[in-house]
Amino acid sequence: MWQRCPVGMNLDKSICAGTVSKITYDVAKSTNSTLANYNDWRIPTMSELHTIVEYKNSPLFVQTLNNNVFPYITD
Repeated sequence: MWQRCPVGMNLDKSICAGTVSKITYDVAKSTNSTLANYNDWRIPTMSELHTIVEYKNSPLFVQTLNNNVFPYITD
């Protein structure tokens, strides 16, 4: 299961709205969350992150996240 919006933001229709919480990697590793009534959230590994990247067939083989799954983020 993946969190759809960054910490500090909320899903508003199909857009992540709010302000991203800027925290260090060490703080993120030790942060406990109860999002969706789960308490076993953790930072994904690099291998796990590669499973959500889409490779577009273009000259540069652009890598991107699926915006239907991970909504557009506004400032």
